[in-house]
Amino acid sequence: MEQLNVHIFGLYNTGTNLLQEVLHVCFPSASICPDTRFSIDLGRMSCARRKPHLSKHTNPGIVRRWLNWSTTQDIHGIMMVRDPFANLASIRKNPYDLKHCAGTHRWLAKRCVCTASMQRLDQICEPNQRSFASLVDVWAVYTTRYLSIAREANQTAGPYRGIVRYEDLVMNTRALVRSLGDRFGVPPRLDGLERVLRRNAKTSFRRSSRDAAGKDKYMRTFTKSQLSGVCKQLDSNVLEELQYGRECARHSVHRNSPAPASPHTPVEMPMAPVEMPMAPVEMPMAP
Repeated sequence: MEQLNVHIFGLYNTGTNLLQEVLHVCFPSASICPDTRFSIDLGRMSCARRKPHLSKHTNPGIVRRWLNWSTTQDIHGIMMVRDPFANLASIRKNPYDLKHCAGTHRWLAKRCVCTASMQRLDQICEPNQRSFASLVDVWAVYTTRYLSIAREANQTAGPYRGIVRYEDLVMNTRALVRSLGDRFGVPPRLDGLERVLRRNAKTSFRRSSRDAAGKDKYMRTFTKSQLSGVCKQLDSNVLEELQYGRECARHSVHRNSPAPASPHTPVEMPMAPVEMPMAPVEMPMAP
């Protein structure tokens, strides 16, 4: 059997570390990149031999070009996305290289300038890019371009390149892993999965993520004016496709993008749509 090669991508705080640990347990013989403490613990540093090395947080524009290289045609790409309000609130709390954008009073509206740190290891900005319109625009750029990469991959034969929602990873882990196994053509091992989930989350996280407290935890981050401002910056088609943006629908302020020239084709998701929790619970681990 050929070596299973998987590369994970995602903006900060989208669950990339949790997904990587889950995949290491469920596909123990696979190469799951990029290298992290999980692959070090397992004695696998195979990702370091791939040149150039990409961070999991690399800008999707760079990711698209990298995935199209002849040397990456055996790599399955998984792109993590998360509810915009939960993701933005988490970045506000744990901003990493986006600290200068997330730490200001006008953090949701101020232009997010590309600093030197954003163009080094994680490459949040593309080469010669000067800024994002706002922190909300960072979320929108990553999410929209991931969807575009997934659509392109669905139109050709080759390795799987698809979207995984943070909410599905947390709420429907087993179903998601089985679906990914079908995509990879490799049956997963599920015997160690619950141990991973218990180690990385409170035992009540599945219940808590469905209740009002889970929603309030994130929405308390936003004033009514900020909520309206975020919704105005988001594309309603993207929100609908990913089953996000209920808060925007309630306030009737979300932006409708122009109708596409051809019928809107949803990206092929790795599992059937599920009833979404009001807001996902924060996972007690790094992104």
